[in-house]
Amino acid sequence: MNVIDLSDPAINVDYDSLIGIDNEESQEIFENEVKEDGQQEEQEEASSRKDGLIVEPGRDVESLRRAIRDQLLFKIHRQNQSDCADARKLSNDEEDESRQQKLERIREELEELKIENLTSEMQTEIKELCEIQSKLATESSSRLTNLRKKLLETYEGQDTVILPNIILDTSNIKRLQKLDQKISLMERFVGIPEALEAEEDRKSVHSKVNELYRSIQLLQGDDKAEGKLQKFRDRLVELNEEFENSLLGKKIQQDLRLKDETVSKLVMPENKVKEINSMHSMFKQYQDSLPLLAERMKSLNKMNNRVIEMYETTKGLDSQITSIQEQGKVWLKALNELDKKFDEQEVKIRENMEQIRRKIDTLEDEALQRNSK
Repeated sequence: MNVIDLSDPAINVDYDSLIGIDNEESQEIFENEVKEDGQQEEQEEASSRKDGLIVEPGRDVESLRRAIRDQLLFKIHRQNQSDCADARKLSNDEEDESRQQKLERIREELEELKIENLTSEMQTEIKELCEIQSKLATESSSRLTNLRKKLLETYEGQDTVILPNIILDTSNIKRLQKLDQKISLMERFVGIPEALEAEEDRKSVHSKVNELYRSIQLLQGDDKAEGKLQKFRDRLVELNEEFENSLLGKKIQQDLRLKDETVSKLVMPENKVKEINSMHSMFKQYQDSLPLLAERMKSLNKMNNRVIEMYETTKGLDSQITSIQEQGKVWLKALNELDKKFDEQEVKIRENMEQIRRKIDTLEDEALQRNSK
């Protein structure tokens, strides 16, 4: 019985010695059933057991053929994919090339073909292609030169740039500005000459007319036949009648004393005018001393402000002093506690020293006793 050793690596296997690997036409497909393979493996195992040998199960030649064929097909598929990718890349590169670059590339390829050993027909075709390539190159170069000449001629012809003729007439603008200034001056000086220097009367005529129109509209209202003043008067009459018809009005009419009190409390316009006149006369008396009083009030105000500042500073100092006192109390308390602790430590240290001295004395006595013995 022949034994197939599969311990060698697959690289050292001579695949050319197998049948039908190089020639695709000579490849044949062998069909085997699973049962027969299983029986064959069982027979081989049984025979090996009888002979007392441990042999690896033999690999079928057909399975080796299939594995090799699959590997070759996979390599061919990978090669086709790489060729397609290279072709796509080459097509993209060709699309990116210019016309002059394409012609140069074709010329180089034709030169390479000339060098190779070709037939006469191929050589004639290459010559024709070279002539066509030279014609195309000359045509492209002539076109480029013509385009350059045209561009240079058109560029050289336009030495100067013609701008649109725009004329700005500033005389009309200046006249309008002067007229506007004159109108503003006229509007400013129209009105009462004495009140021209006042700030509130430095308004234009247009604004004053608008204010006057608004005030008239407020007085007239929407209904021109009956203005707002008439409405206001009617409303006052109604309020007066309501007051008279009210309880207070009836009491005033019945009680003369209450009527006199209310009348006495009422301030008449004549009384107001008299009071203003009296105050005016009083101000006339003190008109010379009023500036001095004003200056005195200003100085007093400054002094008051300074006093307030001093009060605030003293208040701040007082608060700082109180805080310092509180901190001093805290420090005093801490120092007292430290003093107490130091005293306690001193007492403990003395006690320890006494104990140490006693121990030393006892040790000395023991040493003397031992020496005496």
